Amino acid sequence: MSYAQVMASLNETSAASGVEVEVKKRAPDGSYVPADGRDFATADFDAELEAAVKAVQRLPRDERLAYGVAMRVEGNAQFARGAHADAIRTYALAMAGLDLTEEREATLRSVALPLWANSAASYLALRRPRECVRCCDEALRIDGGHVKARLRKGAALLALDRYDEALACLGAIESNREAAALMRKTRAAQRRATRMEAAYGKCLRAAFSDGLGDARSQAARAAAARDWALVAWVSFCVVVVGSYALWGEALVRYLLAVAPV
Repeated sequence: MSYAQVMASLNETSAASGVEVEVKKRAPDGSYVPADGRDFATADFDAELEAAVKAVQRLPRDERLAYGVAMRVEGNAQFARGAHADAIRTYALAMAGLDLTEEREATLRSVALPLWANSAASYLALRRPRECVRCCDEALRIDGGHVKARLRKGAALLALDRYDEALACLGAIESNREAAALMRKTRAAQRRATRMEAAYGKCLRAAFSDGLGDARSQAARAAAARDWALVAWVSFCVVVVGSYALWGEALVRYLLAVAPV
């Protein structure tokens, strides 16, 4: 049963009690936000992929090798026609069929490297930049100068707003137009982000500043305090004068009342 089906079943059984189950995911900033249908689909995909890989790894060696070769061919065909989700699954199965006990280095470079690089491209096309970065790192462990892996990692880091890392990754590629274009795009995005952060900070300061350390604000507060003191003094005088007037009027009435006619 998929994650989405599990959630639907839980909500259906708990509807009578008025309880609704909500799953949250951790955002890049550390906060937690509600998971949506795409998150459930991603979780289902990853779970199915892990189960399939384990099944391939349990095959006898000869069957596993033959299966791995067939999956590489099929994965390349899926990648070529843009079926990226299928290609990722098939490439993972192909890697599960690898045998690194003999000619390890040659197998890594000739087979595993293109599988990782193509998987990275498919993850990038599916807008899953974190997985793309992971695949690129695996490819770069095999060949640190692999241009396509660096380009795809740079693009994924840009999508994750990790501008400095993207520039460092792309800057290691020499004389490449695509890398240069991505670097210009990254710098432009970084400048926009810096301007937005500055504007946001200015708005926050304007909204929440209490004037501490601001001479003009202190002067305004001092003037307001003097004004309030003056208002209080005038109010006091009015009360006192009014009280004397009432007292004097009452005294005159008393004297008139007791005076002989």
